[in-house]
Amino acid sequence: MTYLTLLDGTSAAIVLGGTAAGTLLRCGWSNTIAAASSLAGAMRGDFDAAHAQSELALQVQQIHRDGLLRAEPRHFGDAEFDAVTDTILSRRTVSALLEKHRAYQRARLARSRVAVATFIQAADLAPVFGLAGTLIALSQMPTNPGPGVLLSHSIPMAIVCTFYGLVTAHLLFAPLARFIERHAAREEAERQKLVDWLAAEVAKETGLEAARHAGREPPPPPSRKAAAA
Repeated sequence: MTYLTLLDGTSAAIVLGGTAAGTLLRCGWSNTIAAASSLAGAMRGDFDAAHAQSELALQVQQIHRDGLLRAEPRHFGDAEFDAVTDTILSRRTVSALLEKHRAYQRARLARSRVAVATFIQAADLAPVFGLAGTLIALSQMPTNPGPGVLLSHSIPMAIVCTFYGLVTAHLLFAPLARFIERHAAREEAERQKLVDWLAAEVAKETGLEAARHAGREPPPPPSRKAAAA
């Protein structure tokens, strides 16, 4: 088998160019750019939860040491957690923390849904333009072909166009859509764990702050004997 016969620039231009143009016309510039941005973000790697927690731990330590009123915000470049930190120190409630997290979560999920839908749209269009390339190739057949002309030009190009359409749909665009979807799901799971941990730490501090404002120390934890009783 000669694999070089599968390399055809005209067929690739018809299938890939047509798929790109069709996707752009159907989805629009904003969704197409958002899909490309989501793919680039997914290609850079998964969300670094360990690094984020280590940075947040320093903020939590400062909050426990200085209190919510005196602690200074510590930013480390993550848009959500930088905003969450500011919200914690300005509003000093767990509900405000969770509200800010949900707002960022909705925005991220909306972007990932747009990206997935855009690549699924491309996967749907690729076989269509493969068929279009096949029809274009067959339309170029000479009326009175000489010996070997029919098999050496039009039919191979028609087959290659169909092949390109199927391959790009099922081995490129559809897998990219699922790749973005899995990446987004992993990131949300990791971020939710961090938010739950951070909310628990802030809840401890808000309890201490309430006790201080009431002019008393928080009650000590029950002893083992009392807990056993």
